[in-house]
Amino acid sequence: MTLSEALFSFLTGGQVGSLVGTRVYPTLIDTRVGFPSIGYEITSVETQTHMRGEAGIAKASVVLTCWADDMLTAGRVAEAVRAMLGGLRGNLGGVFCNRCVVGDFADVSYIDDEAAQLTKMGKQTELTLWHAQSVPTPIGV
Repeated sequence: MTLSEALFSFLTGGQVGSLVGTRVYPTLIDTRVGFPSIGYEITSVETQTHMRGEAGIAKASVVLTCWADDMLTAGRVAEAVRAMLGGLRGNLGGVFCNRCVVGDFADVSYIDDEAAQLTKMGKQTELTLWHAQSVPTPIGV
C-alpha cells in the first residue's frame, strides 16, 4: 500500500471521516462533489539509511488543506485531523507510522466561482510522517 492510499484510508475513517466522508483527494480537490473536503500533497519522501543500506523507514512531508464553505467548518475539520494524526504511532490506514507531527494550521482561501463570488475557506498545515518502507533485497544475496 502506498502512503497516499494509506492517508486516504485513514482520513476517511473516524472523526475526520464523519465530517468529510470520502471527500479526500491527493493533490487537487474535486469542487463538484461538495465540502467540507481535504486535499493533500506528498511533497517529499526521504528514505532513511544506515551503513548497510536502507533502514526500512522514510520521512515524508505532506501539505494538507481542509476546505469548507466557511472558516469555522474548515477549523473543525482541521482540529479533527490534529486529533487523529498528532503524535500518531501505529497503523495509518495500512502503513505503520512511527511518528506523525502536525504543524500549525494557517488560513487559506480561493475563489471557486469568480462570477458568483463564491469563496472557499481552508486551513493548511504540513505533516511530517516517519513511516515504514519496504527495503529491497540486494542483488546477489
